[in-house]
Amino acid sequence: MTQQLSAEDSRYDRALTAATQAIVMLAKEPGRFKALTTGLEQYGESFAAFLLAPEAKEVFAGDLHDMYRRSYFFTGTSLKDATEQLIERSGWRQTLEALQRGAGGAAFPRWDEPRLREVLAEGYELIPAITGVHVFDRRPLAVEYED
Repeated sequence: MTQQLSAEDSRYDRALTAATQAIVMLAKEPGRFKALTTGLEQYGESFAAFLLAPEAKEVFAGDLHDMYRRSYFFTGTSLKDATEQLIERSGWRQTLEALQRGAGGAAFPRWDEPRLREVLAEGYELIPAITGVHVFDRRPLAVEYED
């Protein structure tokens, strides 16, 4: 008999993985602990989520606050809400609506949800946490580390 994780078990598994990553990251560089505590005081949970972004793991502890401020975009209530907000803020929804109007009301294809998530993941890091899904722009982090 095959057991599948429920959505709650899956969230719990991701939370344990993130917590383990955070502990290891904080233990490797003592300056990160100080950056975390001051970041939590200044920015709340979204700063802790930022530390779990793959790019943030490479940022020197002294630069974390600046990189957070440059990359934090917003917090959505859920993954679906965060995705919808990104579509809205990028102007894609208006483009799709214009195409639909131009087609004279003809049925227009819906978003390819898996592909849409792939495209958004190229430019944004969406990190689920307790209070919602924190969204970070990857561009400020990528610019920092270009050769």
